[in-house]
Amino acid sequence: MVRIAAEGGSEVEFRLLAAVTGLAEDELIEALRTAVGAAVLQPSDEGESFRFRHALMREAVVGDLLPGERSRLSRRYAEALEADPTLVRSEERAGRLAGYWFDARDPAKALPALIAAAAAARGRHAFAEQHHLLERALELWDDTSEALRRRAMRQGVDDGLCPAIYPDMPGDFVDLLAALTVAARLTGERERALALCNRALRALEGAPSPTSRALGSGRAGGTPPGDGDPIRAAWFWTERYQLMRDLSRSDGWDEIAHAQELVKGLPPSVVHADVLTHAAHWYAVHQPGPTAIETAKQAVELCRLTGAETTGLAAQHTLAWLIIDSGDVEAGLAQAREVCARELEPGNANVLLRGYGNLSTALHGIGRYAEAVEVAEEGSGLADRHGLPDTASFIDCNLAESLTQLGRWADADEVLRRALGRRGVSVRVRGQIAGQRAELALAQGAYDEARRRLEESDSWTTGPYPEPQHTLATARIAIVLAAADGRILDVRSLLDAAVGEAIAPSHQRYGWPLLYEAAAAEARARGRAVAEPGRAAAVDRIRKAMRGQPEFAPVWAAQARMTEAELLTAEGRDATACWTEAVAAVERLEAPPLLATARLRLAEVLIAHGGAGSRQAAGELVRQAEEAAGEMGAAPLRKEITTLAGRARIPLPQADGETAPPPTPATALGLTAREREVLRLVAAGRSNRQLAEELFISPKTASVHVSNILAKLGASGRGHAAAIAHQLGVFDE
Repeated sequence: MVRIAAEGGSEVEFRLLAAVTGLAEDELIEALRTAVGAAVLQPSDEGESFRFRHALMREAVVGDLLPGERSRLSRRYAEALEADPTLVRSEERAGRLAGYWFDARDPAKALPALIAAAAAARGRHAFAEQHHLLERALELWDDTSEALRRRAMRQGVDDGLCPAIYPDMPGDFVDLLAALTVAARLTGERERALALCNRALRALEGAPSPTSRALGSGRAGGTPPGDGDPIRAAWFWTERYQLMRDLSRSDGWDEIAHAQELVKGLPPSVVHADVLTHAAHWYAVHQPGPTAIETAKQAVELCRLTGAETTGLAAQHTLAWLIIDSGDVEAGLAQAREVCARELEPGNANVLLRGYGNLSTALHGIGRYAEAVEVAEEGSGLADRHGLPDTASFIDCNLAESLTQLGRWADADEVLRRALGRRGVSVRVRGQIAGQRAELALAQGAYDEARRRLEESDSWTTGPYPEPQHTLATARIAIVLAAADGRILDVRSLLDAAVGEAIAPSHQRYGWPLLYEAAAAEARARGRAVAEPGRAAAVDRIRKAMRGQPEFAPVWAAQARMTEAELLTAEGRDATACWTEAVAAVERLEAPPLLATARLRLAEVLIAHGGAGSRQAAGELVRQAEEAAGEMGAAPLRKEITTLAGRARIPLPQADGETAPPPTPATALGLTAREREVLRLVAAGRSNRQLAEELFISPKTASVHVSNILAKLGASGRGHAAAIAHQLGVFDE
């Protein structure tokens, strides 16, 4: 009884055991009672079935079965289940039958069962199970007749195994590779999917020489397509396009260009529509603009003509994104929402759910963060329920980005941990997660962690095939870190490298934050000797990059005013009016971190340039900014606020609701009395030896004091520390 039960699976139904053993009901009950009494088997919690008390015990029993004994038992299980399919639950039937025939070592029975079970698994969005079943089918393929293979594959496609590449599907080995490639990709096994894809292309196009790029990043040297089947070859090149991008080994253009060449001159087909849809996506990411929009429109129309419904959804999403970027925001959002509202099916789940991610990031890009969170939360949950871990983590990354802008940093951190914890997350998505973790660490003042996460992100998303959406975002983080270290020359170099001649078209959602941080770094560096040479050129460089950047989204208009205000400050001009406009613009948004920053900067210029009543207005702005920074845990911002309050003698509320007397700048910076003495001498140009002589301490102790001061001020050197001290009024006490 124990041997028979072990071969039946992790849990075996009473009626199935009866059919396989041939025992009468009373005899079977007695045998099971003995096994249960010996603590080998135990009844399941639900239904009339039994399972081993310990999984390792079952493995040991199965391992003890002789090969012939195991195959005979599996055949008995398969024959019993074929004779009476009601012996097991309907959702398990196909998979169990396939497993029994496979273990029975009967390829003619097992192959059709495996393909049927794989189709059923896809219908349940169980892509990992489908992948496993198809790998088994691949093992048995050569052991079955061609007629059987064709019948099994054609029936599988009819049952939803995978999208048919074209109606006259031959049902051959390449079609099995197509189904297996998609299953492996959706499961997150991208290396395996790429190997299968290359295997199919070698069969369809001929194996290129090792020096050819035909299976590396495109046709390059000109390996011509085979005469046999350009349609299926083009389909596999679109799969390579997705896989090579996910693995960060190509920007995808060579792959998609090769596919376009293969279908050129052929009658319209669903594969042609798929190729054009991927081409539109490439343009949207790398070269958005009129060509991208026209390509996306052509893809939508071709999908309609060829009946490529699922591919058409992807084309519509791409077109919606481009419409939003062109300025017709509401029309683009309406189209994107319409696509997301479609009913989820096994064939369209991945496309529709990635659409949720695209819609959420589009909303985020135009500053509608709360709406973006709502869409992303729904999409992430659906992707998890439909067995798409990479899509779920992609959406979670967008969700965390919007939560960060809403000041919900603990929630953002939790979402990013969840995104990283899933199995099957692609290299690209891992890079995006690392980038978001860098953003979060930056906002919280954890600069060392931000640097580590930035390096992580660069290693996964940049490489030899960078995309502006990643390079601009990571450049912004690098600029903030350089500014925090007082490395203004590095800030300028980073900006030049990221922007080049101009910010890439339709990337204003990344461009405006980048330009703001560069301008803010110039404003904070004013007064430092190292920053003066080249300042005018740096300011002109930023203004040149600002020209032509769209401002039709309220968040971009607000960031444009903030950037100009920082540039005025960097030039030593009164930026009060500009900051007043910026604060008014940001107050209409849902962006607590941005608003706290804008209020702090307006308070600074009111204190520096304001007239009667300015100090009172500045005090209110400082208190509002301090409250927001405290709630979010924005350590760097809070330090700036506290320091400004100390310099301007602005009282801040305490946790108990009482108003604390304003701290002095030195106190706000955490400087001890001895460190204030040392800082004053450093600002006067004294060396460590001269410090030691004047303060009657050793040069080593003087060096320790200087190091502590630099750390507390966030200064990159002695001159930077002196400039910060003068700027904050440390010596005015």
